[in-house]
Amino acid sequence: EEQLAQAFSIAIQNKEEENSVTDEEEEAEVTLTARFGYRNLIEESDIGAMEGDVSVETAADDKGGQAVIVAHNLSREYAKMSISKSPLVQLRQKIISEKQKPDGEHGNLPNVHLLFMAHNPETQGGPSSTSSQQQPDLGTIRRNIKA
Repeated sequence: EEQLAQAFSIAIQNKEEENSVTDEEEEAEVTLTARFGYRNLIEESDIGAMEGDVSVETAADDKGGQAVIVAHNLSREYAKMSISKSPLVQLRQKIISEKQKPDGEHGNLPNVHLLFMAHNPETQGGPSSTSSQQQPDLGTIRRNIKA
């Protein structure tokens, strides 16, 4: 997300510097997509652990330190935290505030829409949906995630 936000900022800046914005581009709308669900945690610490975490993988870090746990979470709390800290949300807020400046200098910035998608929801639903070793069907997983 951070790299996408930087690239989009650079593209906007280059377009403004070229002063080559057409009338069509003044009303441009852009939709940026991002995924949430996975994050890394340090094994011997509860820092960052949240209700709803499902441990997916544990691996030693490349410097020989503590093990890193890859956790997956689609809870409301995690989604809210993930989206609120997103560099794309920060970029969108910056663009909105720039467009509202009275000098009119940045009126040609595009309208930015953000679309956040749950990454691999079956990872979250699988372990909590059944006590057997068999992976549940997708409908069961979806019902468990919505709950």
